[in-house]
Amino acid sequence: MGTAFAQALTVEELVALAAVSVKHRKQQAIPDYPIPHLRGAAQELWQSEDHEAMIAGPAETGKTWAALYKADYLARTHGGSQGAIVRKTYKSVHGTVLQTFRRILALCVEKGLPMPHSYGGEKTEWYDYPNGSRIYVGGMDNPDKVLSSERDFIYFNQAEEASLDDWETLTTRCTGRGGVMPFAQIYGDCNPGPSTHWILSRHSLRLLYSHHEDNPTLYDDGGNLTDQGCKTMAVLDSLTGTRYQRLRLGKWVGSEGVVYGDWSREQHLVTEAQLREWGIIV
Repeated sequence: MGTAFAQALTVEELVALAAVSVKHRKQQAIPDYPIPHLRGAAQELWQSEDHEAMIAGPAETGKTWAALYKADYLARTHGGSQGAIVRKTYKSVHGTVLQTFRRILALCVEKGLPMPHSYGGEKTEWYDYPNGSRIYVGGMDNPDKVLSSERDFIYFNQAEEASLDDWETLTTRCTGRGGVMPFAQIYGDCNPGPSTHWILSRHSLRLLYSHHEDNPTLYDDGGNLTDQGCKTMAVLDSLTGTRYQRLRLGKWVGSEGVVYGDWSREQHLVTEAQLREWGIIV
């Protein structure tokens, strides 16, 4: 820093600048990190520094695997960072996405990396890493811990279940004010939903399209089905109707027999208490 530039700053500004510099120096390379075999949209998500990003595609394309690996990698390489793994409901986290996350953590331990400490007993509330990073676990039905302060990154699993209000609420807690990482990011994965879903029309969201060929457990590097791929694709090929369109073909289509495709419980369900408040019933 030049002398003239330093003289132009106040003491408070110099202290703040030094603090940011120290935080950014906490970023460190991890030579032994078991970076997964990534292709297509999974690779794009790994490299993305967009403030909002979403990897979308049919079932079994490796979307969640890539997204969780990124969360762990960000926590390990940016000491003191604050992240979150979120689903629509808190109770749905533990039997789904956290099971996959534990498998990823076990692979990291096999490579000699430290295991983050889990707090909360059987229902994990957060993971603490030795470098001071923390990843919170939450649901939008009880988001207090997720929203309590600024987060450097937030990952929303099964984001097709999220409302636009859920997503925008989380963006207000991931603005870059923390300054630990050189970028702040809220990202998610999703299976296709109806063609009117907000994900498709959000201009600030970078949408990445995932395909079955992106998953190295289903297709080898030559584009040929693996043994597991034959089994998985046979199951997906047996789906019918909307499930086949969405989970096999990756198409954003409405559900069969649904008259109001935009209906959501949060926006359109009215309680008796609200009717009394509005004077409609007494």
